[in-house]
Amino acid sequence: MKKQSRKYRITIITIFGLVVGVVVAIIAHHLSHSFVLRNAERQIQNILFVHKSIHHYIQIDNHPVYYESIKKGALSATYYAPELFSSSYMARKIHGYNNFFRQKANMPKLYYKLAAINPRNPVNLADEFEKQLIHHFNQNRSVNHFDKIIEVNNKNYLYYAIPFLETTKACLRCHGHPKNAPIQIVKRYGVKTGFNQKVGSYNAIVSIRAPLGKELTFANILFIALSFGFITIFGLIFFNRFLYVKVKTTSSELRDSEERYKAIFNSASDGFVYIDENAIIKEANPKLFELTGLRRKDLIDKSVYELIEMYLSADTANMMIEHTDAMLGGLHAQPMEFEFNNKIFEVKTSKEYMVKGY
Repeated sequence: MKKQSRKYRITIITIFGLVVGVVVAIIAHHLSHSFVLRNAERQIQNILFVHKSIHHYIQIDNHPVYYESIKKGALSATYYAPELFSSSYMARKIHGYNNFFRQKANMPKLYYKLAAINPRNPVNLADEFEKQLIHHFNQNRSVNHFDKIIEVNNKNYLYYAIPFLETTKACLRCHGHPKNAPIQIVKRYGVKTGFNQKVGSYNAIVSIRAPLGKELTFANILFIALSFGFITIFGLIFFNRFLYVKVKTTSSELRDSEERYKAIFNSASDGFVYIDENAIIKEANPKLFELTGLRRKDLIDKSVYELIEMYLSADTANMMIEHTDAMLGGLHAQPMEFEFNNKIFEVKTSKEYMVKGY
């Protein structure tokens, strides 16, 4: 029953450890995966901040000066250059240079697009998914971003999108009705694209993809390392526990066996004396003291050879010495008799003396 109980406890501990291991592994995977996504998201947000800063600078600082210069006659009313006045053109070109330098530094390119439903430049035309997102942001004004892990050409990316600037009355000067737009914009782009926007609406989104290949590989390696580390630690703990239980069980069994043996030894009807490999007496049972009339101090920790010469006659002593030598040498020694204190004793030897008196 005790062995079954111990096995049951070990089984419960093992199952509990495995459950804990699975939970920890899942948490570790979630944390490492979240770390990668947060890192990619921060990278994307840094790009967004730069691009939003460009757009705000053009809208808030550049355009007012531009139109004031035209009004004062400092600039021709027909003069327009996207390199100087288009925030979307500037952001796209700056992002292109950013990717150029990233590649030179052996870093992956980042996808960037100012995706619009009706853009002036066809390179900014939104695909169907991006059109759906523009509609989604217009219908759900409390939503300020969209992110999702996507696969493109068998590679994983974090896709991130935010609504572009909300159309204001100031925007309608260039994006309202074509007849109200600056002549230089109409001449450059025509009257079919980039117009008829409505105040308060989102007409474009900033669409970015950040690669996750190396980062996810790192997360998976981290996950495997943590899992292996935990399994190793748990394995050591379990193995240590197993050894502890095994040693404790064995020790208990040895103690029980020793107690039973001592009980048999002490209650035996024959006298027993234990000697070690150096012929030193280590223990004797009560019957031996009763038969010989000797006390513990006369025998324990004394040499058998010394006692033989002390208590036996020369002839008997020589036979007993040969008998003892044979026993200590691992040879079979025949039982022999000798006289002591007017009693006849029969001695049988194995790993100990057994003395029987008559």
